[in-house]
Amino acid sequence: MQRRTAGLPVRIVCCTVGFAAAVASQADDPPSRPATDAPELARLGPHAVGLRTLTLVQADQLDVAALDPATQPAPTRDRRLTVEVWYPATQASGATPVTYEDAMDSEPPAPPSKFRIPGLAVRDAKPAPGRHPFVIVSHGYGNVPVAMSWLTENLASKGYVVAGIRHDDQYLNPSGLP
Repeated sequence: MQRRTAGLPVRIVCCTVGFAAAVASQADDPPSRPATDAPELARLGPHAVGLRTLTLVQADQLDVAALDPATQPAPTRDRRLTVEVWYPATQASGATPVTYEDAMDSEPPAPPSKFRIPGLAVRDAKPAPGRHPFVIVSHGYGNVPVAMSWLTENLASKGYVVAGIRHDDQYLNPSGLP
């Protein structure tokens, strides 16, 4: 005879509790750390991962968004581009990995959706020696580079330098479209 708890066999209740505990223990893992059942190419590479934020400035450029055909010439401004760079690193023992915090556009009138994601990368870690292939990642419309850390950290762990460009889209704003 099988014992029942709340209408379920005990063995199923135990499995359910075990599954809930396993899910809870993995909730704080970075999304770039693949699950045990992930395909072979999803596994992390041999490198520690570093992260730097760069702000690139191209001075005195035409501001085509502010162009008024009635008044010539077009105004100028400094163009700024923020880039997150993940890279193979030599990680010091005891280094603290980053926690990514940002927000993505939501459907109006809702405000942007804030999020926090644990990461593997260590901010400003010492770069690993040698030459490394370079990859540029462009996030989707209304997205942000750190939301793709599952991919960028994985590539950096495999020896790639990855630049995630933060382009400022005017998502859901028709006047922001070219």
